[in-house]
Amino acid sequence: MKYRIHPAATEEADRAVDWYGERVPALGIEFARQHQLAIDWIVENPRMYPPAEDAPDGVECRNMGHLGRFPYRIVYAVFGDEIYFVAVAHHHQRPGYWHDRLTDAIPETT
Repeated sequence: MKYRIHPAATEEADRAVDWYGERVPALGIEFARQHQLAIDWIVENPRMYPPAEDAPDGVECRNMGHLGRFPYRIVYAVFGDEIYFVAVAHHHQRPGYWHDRLTDAIPETT
């Protein structure tokens, strides 16, 4: 499957790598590795994970609920043969904060 990553999701992952890396360098590396493994796994198995409970109506958003041992989830939308990674959300993040990121991703239907 093809995939795209919202720039804000990339920023979230980068901030987490930096945060963990500043505390223990190996943790930053591990977070980055877990994040990439998760993306690879989702691309191969996009419908394996459950629908995101905080998804907006009418969009197939799914949720990989845990990123290894880190308290983060990956939220992504599936549009036909494309995956759109929307958020790398800390578990304490406000539910649905990423909804506005879907605006550019939803294919137009005519």
